[in-house]
Amino acid sequence: MPHRDDPPLARYPLRSSAGYSVALALGVVLTIGGPVALLLAAGDSVTRHPLGLVATALPGLVVLAAYLSSAGAHRVAGGQADVVLHRAHLVVPAAWSRTPLTFSLDALTLARTTIRGRLYGVQVSEVGVLRLSGEGRTRTLSARMFDDPKTLDRLASDIERVRAGGEPEAAAAAVAPVRPARDRYDDAIDDALSKL
Repeated sequence: MPHRDDPPLARYPLRSSAGYSVALALGVVLTIGGPVALLLAAGDSVTRHPLGLVATALPGLVVLAAYLSSAGAHRVAGGQADVVLHRAHLVVPAAWSRTPLTFSLDALTLARTTIRGRLYGVQVSEVGVLRLSGEGRTRTLSARMFDDPKTLDRLASDIERVRAGGEPEAAAAAVAPVRPARDRYDDAIDDALSKL
């Protein structure tokens, strides 16, 4: 629990990965849409063979099972929240509950992993994952939850740095983003707009 003596050192904004919302919607549509389409196409003959309804719902149920088994690492209850690093503990938003998880830094175990997705032997995706565990609880965070995937590694490094008595690097990195340099096209657009 947060204490007055332990103010936040750094915050790391998280958001639920949008792709998993699409997977959830697809699973629901397939689960409901398959049997409805079969009922509309076959009519009364479906009632004699109800296994057809189950068979048409099966692809959607598979997508929903895959979503539920893997979405926790890519989801934040409420859509967005912050991981908050304190001197003595870490507060991490839960995947399915609005009540955040609090880990003592002394009891916290970190495990970094890279998961590579393959399709027909060809690598199609790669995502970094950080598993936080301690005091009988576990939370997995995906790099896709951060605006910048490198933030996941910075979070892990900052936890180690704070445990060793140092300051987090994230506080220094939280300054305003660097704006790209202007070029002649930007000047031309500004000139054209000023003449309107």
